[in-house]
Order: sequence, then structure tokens, then C-alpha cells
Amino acid sequence: VSTQSTWGFLHKVTLIMPATKKAPASIWDLEGQIGFYAAYHNNTLNIICHVIGVPLIVWSLYVWLASIGDFAHVAGFGVNLSTLIALSYGLYFVALEKVAGTIALVEMLFLSVTATAFAQHEDAIFTATIVHFSSWVLQFFGHFVFEGRAPALFDSAFQSFVLAPLFVLIELLFALGYRSDLAKTVNANAKRDIAAWKATKGKAQ
Repeated sequence: VSTQSTWGFLHKVTLIMPATKKAPASIWDLEGQIGFYAAYHNNTLNIICHVIGVPLIVWSLYVWLASIGDFAHVAGFGVNLSTLIALSYGLYFVALEKVAGTIALVEMLFLSVTATAFAQHEDAIFTATIVHFSSWVLQFFGHFVFEGRAPALFDSAFQSFVLAPLFVLIELLFALGYRSDLAKTVNANAKRDIAAWKATKGKAQ
């Protein structure tokens, strides 16, 4: 089976996946996925919470996985479960957006390498656990205090557990002027969705 036919099959499957509430049905719909994410991350302070917290959540998870042990060594670097997940995430991100995805791939591998090195410390698991759950608290704090809205986790687990690292990076790239047309479209759609959510919330009250 060729790589092209495999990707084609996966693409067809994801197109018919049922969407959770408002989340885009296709995991390949970059604009739709970013737009959904942006509707839950429109406050600057909440975004900052995520810029800090999301990489730390990923890193601490990698520490846990690296602590299980290496099963191979390549060019002097240990290969473990964190390495495989970093590659899987990174390659998917590249498939979604080449520039941001490539940067994210490098970031994922960097987090894996540093987590693997840190996992050798005696108190690595304890420290990673503190970092992990503290970072989750930071995410919820940003949503409920600054954003005034529950996180996307409640409407799309895929967004929270897979795409968040890429979206945090794209937020930074947008701020630097990258793909300004896409940024304007995403922001406009996010404002529309937020207005609709507020209207629905008002009716419910």
C-alpha cells in the first residue's frame, strides 16, 4: 500500500467523522480547526497562559514517558515513547501547515530530548507531576478568569490533546505578521462565533 493511498484513505475517513458540538469534522481543516480554537482563546491573558502552559504540559508528559526507558539509540540520543509521540505530532503538524508545522516539529523534538535528559534525575517524576498539573490549573484559570468561558476541552478533546501545541505556536506567528490574511479570517470567524455563543448564553439565562 503506497503512502499516498494511505493518506488518501485517512483523509476520507476523517471527513465523515462526526463533529463534537462546533468542532470541525475533518482533522485536516486547518482554517476550521484554528477558528474553533480561536473562539475559545480570544483574551490576550488567556493566550499567554496557554503559551506558557501548553509546552510545559507536553514536556512533563514526555518526562513521564521517557522515564519508562529507551528502546533504541540514534546518533547518541535515546529513543523512547516521548520520541515517537513527538515525531507523530510534529509530522501531523507539518502536514497541516508546512512552516508552522516544521517549527512545531523541531519544538516537539526539543521538548522530547530535554525531557529524556531530565528523566534521569531522581526526582524527575515528582517534578514533572507538579509541573503538569500546575500547568493544567493555569489553563483553566486563564479560561474561567480571563476568557470567561470553559475551555475547548469540553467540546473537542482532540483540540486540547493534539492540536493545542500547534495553535499556540500559530498564535505567536500571527502576532509576528505570518499569514495575515488567514489571521484576519480566523479572527473574524472567532468574533462571530463568540457573539453567537454569548447570544445563546444570554437566552439560556
